Amino acid sequence: MSIRITPTGAALGARIDVDLTLPLDDATFDEVRRAFYQYEVAYFRGASLSDENQIRFSARFGELRRLKLDQLHAKHPEIFIVSNIREDGKYIGCTKPEFRYRHSWQEHDLVMWDDCSTQHKANFDYALPLRRRMHRTTVINGL
Repeated sequence: MSIRITPTGAALGARIDVDLTLPLDDATFDEVRRAFYQYEVAYFRGASLSDENQIRFSARFGELRRLKLDQLHAKHPEIFIVSNIREDGKYIGCTKPEFRYRHSWQEHDLVMWDDCSTQHKANFDYALPLRRRMHRTTVINGL
């Protein structure tokens, strides 16, 4: 399967071009995994994944966390639904530009980051009526 990896030019992050709607063979997945661990943040443009495909892809990295919260997906407890519809509070994180990767979202993007070596800070720099809804999976005991 064809794959292309393009570093962002920032301290971390790379775009990975591969069709995630198809099952990845072991060699292709190994390339994705190596790039993810090298760049610590990876994004996939146009990854319009079904819930099942998102779970299948995420689970290749390790066991998925299954939560029991109100914000879980009705059919898939591995998916945590994140939304800006009710935002509140103050957010903190690393602010030095040389240590940040800021994603410019497009519809159907898939972004992943390594919580062991990076800090994630969601930006809420858009006002309603713009809306954000995403489905999040979390790998525990990863590869």
